[in-house]
Amino acid sequence: MSSAPGMGVLPHAVVVMDSQLVMVAAAVPRATSGYDAGKKMLGRRRHIVVTTQGCRC
Repeated sequence: MSSAPGMGVLPHAVVVMDSQLVMVAAAVPRATSGYDAGKKMLGRRRHIVVTTQGCRC
């Protein structure tokens, strides 16, 4: 927390969003998985959002 003149206490929080591709088995339907052209692999994308204070949203 910091204080600016005339503003009171200001909280600092930075949100970080990340994603990763999780490989799936060949039996998983293509309707529920996708292709990552950069990594050249099939899988499911999962996302996570975390604040700099460690709180998962």
